[in-house]
Amino acid sequence: MFLEIQIVLGIIPNSSDGQDYVISSLLSNEDNYFFDSSTGTYSTSSSNPPIPGNGVCGIANNTNCYDVPTTGLCIIGEPSIVSGTGPWSWDCVGTTTVFCSANKKIDGTCGSSANNEHDTIPTENLCSSGTASEVGGDGGISYTWICSGENGGNEDLCEADNSNWVDTGLGFYIMKYEAKIQGNNDGNQTYSSSFVPESRAAGTPWTRINQIQAIAECQSLGSGYHLITNAEWTSLARHIAAQPSNWSTGTVGSGVLSRGYSASTTVASDGFTNTTIAPYTGLGYEYNIAANEVGASGTFDLKRTHNLANGQVIWDLAGNVWEWNSDTCNQGSGLDNWYNSAWIEWNNSNLDDYERFTAGPNPLYTSSQNAGRYIGCAANGDGLFRGGRYANGLGSGIFASCFNSLQSYISGDVSFRCAK
Repeated sequence: MFLEIQIVLGIIPNSSDGQDYVISSLLSNEDNYFFDSSTGTYSTSSSNPPIPGNGVCGIANNTNCYDVPTTGLCIIGEPSIVSGTGPWSWDCVGTTTVFCSANKKIDGTCGSSANNEHDTIPTENLCSSGTASEVGGDGGISYTWICSGENGGNEDLCEADNSNWVDTGLGFYIMKYEAKIQGNNDGNQTYSSSFVPESRAAGTPWTRINQIQAIAECQSLGSGYHLITNAEWTSLARHIAAQPSNWSTGTVGSGVLSRGYSASTTVASDGFTNTTIAPYTGLGYEYNIAANEVGASGTFDLKRTHNLANGQVIWDLAGNVWEWNSDTCNQGSGLDNWYNSAWIEWNNSNLDDYERFTAGPNPLYTSSQNAGRYIGCAANGDGLFRGGRYANGLGSGIFASCFNSLQSYISGDVSFRCAK
């Protein structure tokens, strides 16, 4: 009976001049067949002995794979058992034995810091597998990083929310706090374009910055970031005024809104007057309790926080420091024009044609409900700031508006807030 040679396993030189050789094959009955040209003899074996010739690793050697390799282990020689959990190793056993190995391919996977809120840049638990890149997005609404795979594994893009930004639920995000200078707790600094705006509780607001600079600083945070517009501010203020928890009686339109850190004995009857910015912000400093002092409890009028319908909280939208908006004014009456005046109430008839509709309370509230007051357009092109400052008393409030300064105006009483 003739046996068919099904698989040719190797032709191995058997002398230094390459003239002699050994042919090894697997017969159809699974016996091993060997022919040695130097002796002209052949042999068969059914015991699977090591194949003659030096062991040679197969195509699985030095590769990256997700699972333990089972094929392509050896070109020449008998493969040993593959050991390890990645990397893996095995021998190809022939006349001599060669060591072979393969690496485990690992995909990058985001760690537990992803999809959570952080008030500072996350530094731990960035990746559950793979290697974390530098965390980006500092200062904006989210932090991002990449978990790179190992040995050719896929990467994973990770993201976490910055808890110092607020989703208003109105189609835009806003800084939870007035802008601070990143890395500096004293915001009263001569302007430098190297400064980076950041929303955080610690420190005092970034002041001594004009409207044009504030616009540029917000844009520097990335695509879509901008200095808050009057339209955004007004929609947010009206939303706040529609929440019962922002009224002293718990009923919308009854009692007063809070006007923040704004105490005055001349523009209100608060019993004390602030002369400077609030020294602290954050948990435990929610109320203006005495001149230049803050604490955890106090008079509702001087509460510094406002609540949104989605449970988010915003600080100092009224009082503490004025905040630049991105808008400018044209002086006059009628559509798109702003009335020029000193402090007036929102129920003044000169505001009926445009101003109250564009920036005021709706329904109508006045300073008797701590809505804030209006200061008109002193000159065409003047910039808008809103909210009032630390000693404006009844002039402060979430609807307070001031159009009496040039875009280039710089003051220790004016800051800004970015949106996206």
